[in-house]
Amino acid sequence: MKRILALSFIVWLLNPLQAQRSARYYQEAWKQVDRFDAANLPASAASEVTRIRQRARRDGNLSQELKAIFRYGSYIQKNREDATLEYVDSLTAFLRDANGIRKALLHSMRASALSEYLSTQRWVLYGRSETLDRTDDIRTWTISDLH
Repeated sequence: MKRILALSFIVWLLNPLQAQRSARYYQEAWKQVDRFDAANLPASAASEVTRIRQRARRDGNLSQELKAIFRYGSYIQKNREDATLEYVDSLTAFLRDANGIRKALLHSMRASALSEYLSTQRWVLYGRSETLDRTDDIRTWTISDLH
């Protein structure tokens, strides 16, 4: 019993140290992203942001994870033609294992990305003929499917 109490006490004392290490990691990682951004290297910044997102997911740090997802969307739009659709696809993938507030925020981010897609592709979408079934591929959706 004394060993368990002693071990619990040690873990309790070391927990803030882990939190400080984690906070330092995110600070340094975001500084690296800013350096890539300043050097106009969006692909490198996107890969660093992906690492931050994975670490934040593992740590259970929702704010860092959502920040990384949001920034990822802005970096892929700088160097990819179908960036908005790729971003929507990645948000859809993140939603598969989401719950609670994380799910609500990801749905909001996905809706915003779809709204942006609608505003940039409106003329193409109005020109499409209606189909009988809607697939999961947004590239084939009509204007009524998107609404």
